[in-house]
Amino acid sequence: MTFETHFTRYADFLDFLTVANETFRASLQPHVRGLYHPKDWARHHCTVQLDIGRRCGKTRYIQERADRSSLVVVPNRAMASALHPGRKYPTVAAGDLRRWMRDRPKPARVFIDEPRYVFERLPAESLYELLADASIDQTFVLLGA
Repeated sequence: MTFETHFTRYADFLDFLTVANETFRASLQPHVRGLYHPKDWARHHCTVQLDIGRRCGKTRYIQERADRSSLVVVPNRAMASALHPGRKYPTVAAGDLRRWMRDRPKPARVFIDEPRYVFERLPAESLYELLADASIDQTFVLLGA
């Protein structure tokens, strides 16, 4: 099998998981959302995570799916400039996220490239606290370990 075939399968499966997550959220009674703090709702009901290994197309998936309303969070500035240079979507290193989010609207879709390394620099609890917004429908896509 070629890389392109593997990538297509990976991308299709991740798209399916994202739609399944959104469909599940839509099936819940409206009052259920109010039972959660926004960061907890986002973490438990708005997050899709998939790790299928190294060099399998995670970054390419982000490059093809992210848009201006998205936010891409990466472990460091070097990764942001090397993997996501000049893209149409904002890309922020985990250590810069707190400052970057000041006076900016919360994103509808958040891609986290290599979450283990991102969460070493900014704990998951803090990331969800910064980005979760109960007033919009959000999806967090975590790609990697």
